[in-house]
Amino acid sequence: MISSSAAWGLALSRGMDYLETDKDINSKKVAVFGFSRLGKAALWAVANDSRFAMVISSESGAGGAKLFHRGIGENIRRLVNAFPHWYAKSFRKHIDKDTLMPFDQYFIMDLIAPRQSTLQVPKEIKALIRRVNLPALSKRIKSTAF
Repeated sequence: MISSSAAWGLALSRGMDYLETDKDINSKKVAVFGFSRLGKAALWAVANDSRFAMVISSESGAGGAKLFHRGIGENIRRLVNAFPHWYAKSFRKHIDKDTLMPFDQYFIMDLIAPRQSTLQVPKEIKALIRRVNLPALSKRIKSTAF
């Protein structure tokens, strides 16, 4: 059984299957947009399907574009207990180990690169990403003040 986030991403890919058959659509220029939990799904879809040209993820938060290694904000324990269906069951093994995982959310951004990506995040998060010294990711982030 796959997680809801993976299923939503897969559904976007199935939509792309159709768009490639529609002569009125330029399937080489399809962007995926999502807000909050669908911001997570949009990132996952584009990371896993190279046919998408761009992702716009707005406020995807923890489990989306937020870095767990910083140990700030919503943690894995809360996510897997509040929204257990959103994530693979194996994600539970990282409860209380947010800062120790052998991976973090920038891996997803690396899977999307070099395609266009826009992360709509509060300015405070953009500044934090720059301080963590992730220049490639930091250059791609567009901040929207809320």
